[in-house]
This record gives sequence, structure tokens and C-alpha cells, in this order.
Amino acid sequence: MRRALGLAMLLGCGTPAVVTSDAPGDGRGGDGGGSGVISFIAELAARHGDATHSSISVTIGAQDPGDSTIAVVSWATPSASVASLADTSSNVYAMVDEVTDGATIQQVYVAPVAGASTTTITATFTANAQNCELRVLEYRGLASSPIDGHAEAMGSGTALSAGPITTTHADDLLLGAFTGMVSTAGSDFTQRIAFSGDLVEDRGVSAAGAYTATASGIAAPWLGAIIAFKAN
Repeated sequence: MRRALGLAMLLGCGTPAVVTSDAPGDGRGGDGGGSGVISFIAELAARHGDATHSSISVTIGAQDPGDSTIAVVSWATPSASVASLADTSSNVYAMVDEVTDGATIQQVYVAPVAGASTTTITATFTANAQNCELRVLEYRGLASSPIDGHAEAMGSGTALSAGPITTTHADDLLLGAFTGMVSTAGSDFTQRIAFSGDLVEDRGVSAAGAYTATASGIAAPWLGAIIAFKAN
């Protein structure tokens, strides 16, 4: 998989920094990774580094009906909240995880893809949000009611860990999402997005059990979550 083409480091400017997994502005080009029955398709991320924006958007190339979009939204203005997470294809997003340390907030959403079209996904906040960031991933093979457990964590240091969770479904995708000065995915996880100190990783498993998402970074405050998504 080709990664980080189209990286525009424009933090704090009117245009967000954007990283894509394939062609700039598209984000398509998965590597087939995942649980074996769940496939990774695409990734995108964008960030505003200042506090003069009340929304953040990414545009992903034509999606296939039946795929699923996972979105990680983070920001560092506690007085602001997410007013909406929506896209131009009318897909419906459900929040499946939230963690905050009182200064920074991270939320994870999932939406089934209803139609095949290029889609712009926008997180809109109730007020201008410092360091607002939107990380988006597309997968194929998630169940219609996909959540098989989740756990949150926070801390300060170089070793990051969220979990354990105990899954009940044999074939799961484990997603680890971390916000902070994070640099490296944990053992057994594949790094999908590493962007401006924030990270998303995944791991496919074929047996129910206890699992933890780990990562490493510099000594700084961090938020983390692990979410298990069931396969069809």
C-alpha cells in the first residue's frame, strides 16, 4: 500500500493538513489487510492546528455499498462538542466510543456505506475547536451490528495501552485509536494512520479472547481506545 502521498503540512492555516493512503484527495487503495474476512480499503486524515475552525472534512473516493466507514474525531477545546458527523452520501454515523481527560476529547464513529459515490465526510463542532482532527478508514466485511466490545484509557508516558477487552465473536477487527504524541503501533497491530502525533492501528483476530491495543510515543498526555468490530 502506498501511504502519505499528498501530505500537506499546513497546520494552523485555513486549509487542513491532509494525509491519504493512495492518490491525493482520494484515499483509495487498500492492502487487503484485516481479519481475513474483514478487509482494509482506505484511510484519510485531516487536521486544523489552530482554534479558528468549527468543522473539519475529508473526501474519500467512490465507496462500495456494504463497506463501513470508521471515523475518529479528536479536538482540544473542552467547551466545544461534536454537533454532527455527516457526509454527502447520507450515511448515518453512530458513536461507539468516547474518551476524555478533561482537556482533549476523542470519539470513534462507524457508519455502513449505503451507496457507491465519492463522499465528503464532515465533523461539525458547536464552537471553534483547537487541534480538531478527523481520521477516516474504510473496511469491507463488518457486520451490520458490528461492536463486540470497547475500552478506553488515558495516561502520560511513552507506553500507551487500552484494554483489555474480552471479545465474544471469533472473527473480529481490533481497532486501536490513540491521540497524543504517538509514533509507533503496538506489537501485532498494523499502523494505518500516523498523523500529527495521532495514530490508528488495526489487527485481525480469529478467536474470541482478551485483547489490548498498545502503542508507543514520547512522554506526553495521551488518550486511547480499543474497539472490536465483528465480521459478517
